[in-house]
Amino acid sequence: MKISDIKAISRRMESGGWVRNLPNLPPEIALKVRAFNNSDYRRLFDQYGKELTPEEAKDPAVQEKTYVRLLHETILEEWLGIEDAPYSKERALEFLTDPEMKVFREAVEHAASIVGRHGLDSLETDAKNSPAPSVGN
Repeated sequence: MKISDIKAISRRMESGGWVRNLPNLPPEIALKVRAFNNSDYRRLFDQYGKELTPEEAKDPAVQEKTYVRLLHETILEEWLGIEDAPYSKERALEFLTDPEMKVFREAVEHAASIVGRHGLDSLETDAKNSPAPSVGN
């Protein structure tokens, strides 16, 4: 591994990268995500921690809501390959909170955990290995 490879991993963890071939999703779906613990995630996590009372911080419903906010605001940036649902911030929040979209949310979590090492700066980088995902209209 070269120093430039390490820098690329760090860059994708912070600014985001594309991940495809996600568990339980078809291969044409790609997610652009940032890694868990990116600088915005840490800042917002700290902010939310200061806003919650000790009782709220222990409440599973509040914990869930806070976690979804972190995923929505600091992790998921875009997707491609969902034909009938082009990416928007509003739709992303719907997907992350819908119990019937559990597989999607788990894919976001998985992608965030591997984006630095296995993510792509752009999908064109991987075009020779697999077809580019179709973009929904």
